[in-house]
Amino acid sequence: MKSRRDAGLTALFLGFFAAAWFGWAQAESTRRWLLVGSIVSLVIAALGAVVGFRRPRDESALHDRAKYRRYGIIVGIEFAFAGIGAAILGISGAAAVHPDLGLLGGGRPLLPARSGSR
Repeated sequence: MKSRRDAGLTALFLGFFAAAWFGWAQAESTRRWLLVGSIVSLVIAALGAVVGFRRPRDESALHDRAKYRRYGIIVGIEFAFAGIGAAILGISGAAAVHPDLGLLGGGRPLLPARSGSR
């Protein structure tokens, strides 16, 4: 990551969602490490917010309007596919595999993209 703003906002988002995942895991467990994971995740999210929002916007990778537009299109397509998939699962009665669809849609952007050039 080239900018501290992007690093901070990444920490904010990942910390928030990590806390949510640890929270869901606590619903059926009383293990202390899950609580510790939630707390650490929220601290990371808070620190990320402080770093991310205190840095100037022109440091961000998405400061360029063309990149920001492309990013918005990609996210919009991902949300559309997730919504269509959730609707299909709900209508077909296969709602039990809905978390798998969420992992596929939500986790895909975290996987490295393959470049045509090496």
